[in-house]
Amino acid sequence: MRITIKYLLVCFLLSLNLFFSYYIKLISFDTQRIINDINFLSSDNLKGRLAGSFENNIAGEFIKESFINSNLIPYKDSFHQSFQVDYPKLNSTTPTLEVLSKDNNIIKTYKYGLQYKEDFINFRTNRIKFSIKDTNITESSILVKTDNSKIVLFVPKNEDFNFRSSFIANSALDMYIMIAASTYKDILLELNKDNKINLSIPYEIQKTEVDNITALHKGIYSHKPSIIITAHFDHIGSDSLGNIYNGALDNASGTAFLMELSRYVSKLGSSDKDIIFVAFNAEEFGCLGSKAFVDRNYNDIKNSKIYNFDMIGSDKSIPLSLMGGKNDSEATNLIKNLSQSFRDRNISYNHSYEDSSDHEYFRKMGIEAVTFCQEDLERIHSTRDKSDFIGISSIKDTFSAFSKVLIKESYKENLYIYYNYPGLIISLLFSFLLTIFYLKAD
Repeated sequence: MRITIKYLLVCFLLSLNLFFSYYIKLISFDTQRIINDINFLSSDNLKGRLAGSFENNIAGEFIKESFINSNLIPYKDSFHQSFQVDYPKLNSTTPTLEVLSKDNNIIKTYKYGLQYKEDFINFRTNRIKFSIKDTNITESSILVKTDNSKIVLFVPKNEDFNFRSSFIANSALDMYIMIAASTYKDILLELNKDNKINLSIPYEIQKTEVDNITALHKGIYSHKPSIIITAHFDHIGSDSLGNIYNGALDNASGTAFLMELSRYVSKLGSSDKDIIFVAFNAEEFGCLGSKAFVDRNYNDIKNSKIYNFDMIGSDKSIPLSLMGGKNDSEATNLIKNLSQSFRDRNISYNHSYEDSSDHEYFRKMGIEAVTFCQEDLERIHSTRDKSDFIGISSIKDTFSAFSKVLIKESYKENLYIYYNYPGLIISLLFSFLLTIFYLKAD
């Protein structure tokens, strides 16, 4: 009897050790490493990671090396998925906004960065000359239409020139110019004197090739629909005055989270289905990277589930939002399951339904997709979006809620992981009871 109990006790202790080792893996998500990666990706050295820039390529290579170090393999034989984009290239043109007489003599000039500055939406043209007959005036804007171009000069909210929009090559107008309220009034005065306005901005559109970074954690049954975990790593660059739009929250936070998830999954071992990791590029150009990925891989991913992370590290007490497409609701399967995970962990959250991140094109193509987003709009797309304002609690909450779903979706075949928590408790209980029996038998 004593031998039997002793043998069982050894077996359960070994089982306990095995379960405990997996438990350590389950809690081995390193938030400090996320902070370190956010610091690197949003550093001044990477100059805002504008798609098409040298610094954007550096960010992509950094992510690729992280995937390699996590023992991920290339997705479809390559870590790079290339596609072409139009991007705004800074040139050597001196920015100009000036008043010209009928004889084209300069009457007045305005100060760049103080009295006017480009918004980033488009540069199909980067220079224009116009008079009063070319304009349509509203309370806070001047719409200009010539034979060749259609632009707008507008007074931004709070006259804040710090905000920079995404670049959208197919936007309705050819150029968007922010002006101070005093500049707006002065330009109207000069136009009404039959003077002309001459404007030039130091950007031009060029075509270039950029890369998504794609990697694979291969599952036991690769024929099963995969889990796809994504984030975009590009941002909106730096301006001609040297101001850097670091993009710490948007979206170094989501990218660093993606990288740490790849390390975490690697530690867990074999999943029962493929887990694909994709760092999208050119999200700030209209979600072009996710569109390129879907178009190229649709037949292989049409039954997959996509979990996208975009802005998850605000230091403010703003609930995480589960963002679906504009036609989704709380009853949408993916959102419903994730909501339950948030409730199970007592994590505050809300819902939104907007086509404003990389889940958009997946949903339009009928693929299940959701974005985790903390909708802190105070600093994004400004020079204030720095790593100093990253908070760790939101990142921890995101992991706590998502990891439960990830394990449930991807590790049913790995019983040690899938049943780790109850297994740990059962092993502890049986080990305790057998130890008591053993001691009494002694």
